[in-house]
Amino acid sequence: MSIQDYIPHGMVAAFAGVVTYVFRDHVKQDDARFAEMKSGFADIIARQTTLSDKIAENHAEILKTLLEAEQLKNEPRA
Repeated sequence: MSIQDYIPHGMVAAFAGVVTYVFRDHVKQDDARFAEMKSGFADIIARQTTLSDKIAENHAEILKTLLEAEQLKNEPRA
């Protein structure tokens, strides 16, 4: 056996090393992107919750006003 018999094995090992490095690099980039997306979604959820609370308050105020108007309409007049 000569050194030339090991060249294909060395090439395969080098290729595997490059693939491993590229894969790990892409995984790190994906993790960073997903962390950014998660943070963005957390902000969106917080704003939606605030908006939903404000809408509920507004609806309660509208219903209260309508109820008061109906009660005034139904009061006996002297």
